[in-house]
Amino acid sequence: MRSAGSPDVFIVLNGPQDGTEFPVGASAIQIGQEGSCTVNLLLDQDVQPIHATATAMGKGYTIRATTNSPVIVEGKKATRFKSRVLGSGEIMRVGYTDLMLECSPDGMSSRSQGIALQNDFGWAAKNLVKIAFRILEQLGRLMLLLPKFAMRHWFITIILIVILAGYVPVIGNIFDQIVDRVKSIIADALRK
Repeated sequence: MRSAGSPDVFIVLNGPQDGTEFPVGASAIQIGQEGSCTVNLLLDQDVQPIHATATAMGKGYTIRATTNSPVIVEGKKATRFKSRVLGSGEIMRVGYTDLMLECSPDGMSSRSQGIALQNDFGWAAKNLVKIAFRILEQLGRLMLLLPKFAMRHWFITIILIVILAGYVPVIGNIFDQIVDRVKSIIADALRK
């Protein structure tokens, strides 16, 4: 436990940055190699640019991974969808770096008591909505490019439609209607 009036700190316990202290001046911080991260682990090549986030909560921090790279909190893995709580005096591993949290009596973690924290389900729901919107945005862009692709690569487009027609009933029905229409156009042309 740190003395009153000092901030909460993450202390590096091993590696080239051993002994470095990162004071916490905000209720939510980032941990990673990027220069903007509060806990900047620049010398650990196994750490991602923004590897994890830490959010102040009463008597500690909620740790959440932001990538698929591992974050270990007191021997348990924290992921994008499963956060872990790191208390004062406890150790977490990011990349090859071990960090110990030391909380102050008037640091960010003690000041955040009583603030409702987002649970894992709420966090996942919020982020799944963001992901869904990104997917829809990419599909919209793809739909704009599709006509250009179809005109340039008409043979590949026809093959894809034939393949999909066998697997997707809606496409199969549309394909059958197109074939019927083409047959009627050819039959009309032959009659004349």
